[in-house]
Amino acid sequence: MKKLGAKEKKRKKKKKVVSIPVPFLDPDFIESESYRRVRFCDDRVSLEEVCSTLEVESGLRVIFSNDVSTALGIIDFSTSVVTIFTVGRSLDVQRLALAHCIGHAALDHGRFMESGVVYDSHVDIRLKPSTSINGSSSLEWQARSFASSLLMPRQVFLSYFSHLQEKLDFKSRGHGPIYLDDQLCNRMLYAEIVTEMRIFFDAPKTLVAFRINALKLLTDARRPLRVTEEVAAETLNTFFK
Repeated sequence: MKKLGAKEKKRKKKKKVVSIPVPFLDPDFIESESYRRVRFCDDRVSLEEVCSTLEVESGLRVIFSNDVSTALGIIDFSTSVVTIFTVGRSLDVQRLALAHCIGHAALDHGRFMESGVVYDSHVDIRLKPSTSINGSSSLEWQARSFASSLLMPRQVFLSYFSHLQEKLDFKSRGHGPIYLDDQLCNRMLYAEIVTEMRIFFDAPKTLVAFRINALKLLTDARRPLRVTEEVAAETLNTFFK
C-alpha cells in the first residue's frame, strides 16, 4: 500500500463572534437623561412634545394604531417607528408603553437591540446577534427606569408625596416614609398612596410602585403569603371542613 504523504489540511478558522455586553447605567444617569427631555403641558409631562424632539433628533416616528393587539406597543429600530396600540387601552397604559419605547430610543438601545414589544407584564426584546444574550433584562430595566423618571420627575413626585403625607395624615415613624407590612391599615394606606399618585401622574399603578421603590420611600416588611400563619390556618380549616 502506498503511504499517503502527510499533508496538513488548512482549516478555515471560524471567526469568533464577539459578544457585546450591555453596559451598566447608573440610575442617576438614567434620571438625568430623562430630565433633559421632560416637557410639561398643563402640569403634566407631554410625551407628544418629547416625541417631536426625538423625531427631529433621530427621525423616530410614533404611530397610534387602532389594530387589536395583545401588545401595548412596539419599537422597531430598523424603521425608527414606535407603534402604540390604543384599542381597549386606558390613557395611562398608553403613556406607559410610549414612555418605555422612548426610553429605549433615548438611551440609544438601538446599538444592542433590533426591536422591543411591550406587554402588560414584560417586554420581548429582539437582540442584535452581537449582543450578549443576558442583555435583555438590563435593557428592559433601563427603559422602565427611564419611563418612570420621565412620567414622574423626582422633584414633582417628592413634592406631591409631601402633599399626600399631609392629606392622608401619615409620616415616617423611624421605618421610612412608607412602612408596609401585613396590617390591614398599612396595606390600605399604601394602596391609597399609589392610587392618588396614579391619578395625579396619569401613570399605571405598577409604574408608580416602581418609582416609589426607586426613590427608597418604601420599607416593605410584608411576609410571603405562603408562610403567613393566618392564611395557613384558614386553608387548613377550609380543607378539613
